[in-house]
Formats: sequence, C-alpha cells, structure tokens
Amino acid sequence: MFTSSEFRDCVYYPGAGTDIQIILRTSHRTSRIIAPTLSSNLTTESALEIFKSKCAFLNRNYGCTMLEVLGVEHVKLSFDPRDRPAPTPTYMTQHELRSYWEAFGIHFTPGVSREPALSRFLFRRTVAGRSRIVEWYLLRTEGLATLQVLHQELRTVPRWIVTIQTGVLERPSSLLVRAMRALSIYPDIWVRGYWTCSAGNSDALERFDPYSHTVQDFGYYNSRLGVEVEGSEDCPCSPPLSRVKAFSRVRSVESVERTIRCDHNPRRQLTIRFGQIEELADEECIVFTGRRLCATARRTPDHLVYCWEDLTSERDPTLAPLTLPEALGRIDQITHDRHPGKRIFMTPVGYEDEIGYPVDFIRNGSADLDLTVVVKHPLDVIDSALYELS
Repeated sequence: MFTSSEFRDCVYYPGAGTDIQIILRTSHRTSRIIAPTLSSNLTTESALEIFKSKCAFLNRNYGCTMLEVLGVEHVKLSFDPRDRPAPTPTYMTQHELRSYWEAFGIHFTPGVSREPALSRFLFRRTVAGRSRIVEWYLLRTEGLATLQVLHQELRTVPRWIVTIQTGVLERPSSLLVRAMRALSIYPDIWVRGYWTCSAGNSDALERFDPYSHTVQDFGYYNSRLGVEVEGSEDCPCSPPLSRVKAFSRVRSVESVERTIRCDHNPRRQLTIRFGQIEELADEECIVFTGRRLCATARRTPDHLVYCWEDLTSERDPTLAPLTLPEALGRIDQITHDRHPGKRIFMTPVGYEDEIGYPVDFIRNGSADLDLTVVVKHPLDVIDSALYELS
C-alpha cells in the first residue's frame, strides 16, 4: 500500500472528502494525499465525478488547465485498517470509547458488505507549463484509527496532517491531541480550520501545545469549488468558506531573506523579505496587494498602489484573484509601461504550490525589475526551488 518513506512524505488528511484545494496548497511539498473518509455517499464513481467537476470549475475560473483528474484505480491493501481493533483507549475516557464504538464500530467489523478499502486517484497539477503528478488515496476508514495503524505498521509519521472542520479533532483537548502525546505521533505541520458558519469552533485557530507556532495563514478557503454538497460532506456555509491556518511544534524554518537575480540582466531581481509591507514600502514605491491589506495599511488604490482584485476580469470572489504567474506577469507589464525604474513591493497572491515559479519568472524575463515580495510566515516562501538562484 505505502512504504515508510511514502507515508512519511504524505499529507495525511482525515475526513478530506473531495477537498482537492489542498493539492493547490501542498503539491510542491508532496506527491501524495492520504485521505481516510467515512461516507455513505462517497463511492469511487461519485468521487471521480466530483473531482472532475471541481477541476473544471477551477480551470474555467482561471482560464487555464491548472488541475486535472487523470483516472482512478482500486489498490490492494497489505492490511485493511477496518479489520483492526479500535485505537488503544489509553487516551479515551470510557464514555468517549463507548461513543466512538457507537459511531464507528460497524466500520471495523470484518465481513460487512462495503466498498473496496482504497481507491487511488491521479491528478496532474500544472503551473505555467510545468506539471507534476499527485496521488490521492481515498481510504474508507476512520482517520484516527487509520493513523495509529499506519504508524504501527510503518514506524513513521506523516510530515503534514490536515483537519478542517471534522468537528472533534481541531480542538485543544481533542482525541487527536491526546493521541499524539500518548503515541508520540507528531507530524511536522498541522493544518487546522473550521467552517465560518459553525459557532464555537474558532479555537481551531488558536496556538496551543504541542503546535504553538503559526507558520502559514491560508485565509478564507473554498473547498466546495462550485459543487453542491450532501449533508456534511463539504462546507455548507454561504459563501462556502473555511478559515484555515498551519501550525508547527517549533519554528524550525528561519526567516531568511534572499534575492534571485537574472543571469543576463543584473538589473532584474526579486527579493524575499519578512515583515509588514506598509513599513517596508515608502511612498515612492509601487505597491501590489489585496484590498483588505490596503485598508489595514491605510493605503488607497491610486497610480502607485494596485489591488490584486482590480487586475482581474470577473472571477469567483472566494478564490485567489490571480495565480502567482498571472500576478508576476501583470507586474512586469505595468512596471515596464508605467513605472520604469521604480522599486516594486508586493504581498503573496495565488496558491502556495506556485512558489517555485519566481525563479522562472526572473530567469526568463528581460526587462529591468526591482521587485520585493513581503511575507509574514515561513511557509509562504520556504521551498528549495525558490532558492535555486542566489
């Protein structure tokens, strides 16, 4: 099913359903999403159709083929988590254990008529002409029990775990937190979120032990992508948004500032800086940022300040207004036409897995450009491809 190294390098996403936007956030870091999901509605065939519809929605919105589902196959398991006993109850109270069995016991009963345990979907993610393949493993198993079984079998821990509105795993005293401590299962990054229309779940975005460092803020996150949902299969809010952040146990990534330069034009460069754009960009600089940050920084759109939202044709307002390649292309054109010789500052835009593109942008362009990208969190920029040039 998975080797130890494959499990280690995955994004483990219990209750993922068909939330393929996680691919746009992490495909530069992993080629594998492991998504245990218990659902009476989500068959292999229905999941494939939903994946196709969501990809088509994204591609129509951005006017390019950014994500495709290529196909699906059933994968034989070397072991079936459904045939294993429930998690060791050392971190459960007796009441929790009874509730757990009432909710999930039927799924651990051998011989019950059920779908194949595992389906493997293949996606192709394309960023400005470069493509990568991502595997999506849909396991019809309960996420916490499956995490424990895979940990016991493979003797390792996934680098990333994602819980967005499971309803029970995101909270500071959840079973997942207690299981991590009891079993020493500590992924490097924990992405947590809650549906914006669900009262009382905002503690999912609090920093709490053992994950007390914020390393990414995904903002408001649309996982529905134009597909109507049944019951609690996906975000039911209107607009369909989750609030999502990523946390780490340690701030293991240093906030290193780097400059990428063009080989054939020394006056073309891109610099990464950490901080607040309103503090780093003076009144003579050109600024590209979002409307919300414009308001916070008390800057109004004018001939020196551009809002990302104003640079696009009509698009779904719950998604990123521009991809990163689009944004950099607009900056290059506007700078050349209107502001030659000016310093340019921008905040990140687009999707996290597009972060390696600035290397191509600087290397392949020819016009003079002095561009600074101002970031707040380590995961906004930390990627080996970005620092290919020094």
